[in-house]
Amino acid sequence: MFVVEVGAILTLLFIVQAVWGKVDSQLPITYFIALDVWLFLTVLFANFATALAEARVRPRPIRLGGRGMTRWPIF
Repeated sequence: MFVVEVGAILTLLFIVQAVWGKVDSQLPITYFIALDVWLFLTVLFANFATALAEARVRPRPIRLGGRGMTRWPIF
């Protein structure tokens, strides 16, 4: 995910340079804008999915032996 974030930042910097007229490119600026939107949406969705997965995990007690004793896991 770090690579996607770095790619999104680099394409954003390229877009800013292209808007100021400092970069000559064979591709239109709309391609880089669409690519940047796609990369930022990927990062946003991945962060949301990770947060959702971490929120669903609950510590469950571990049963010990036959006496019905339980203990909570220590992480």
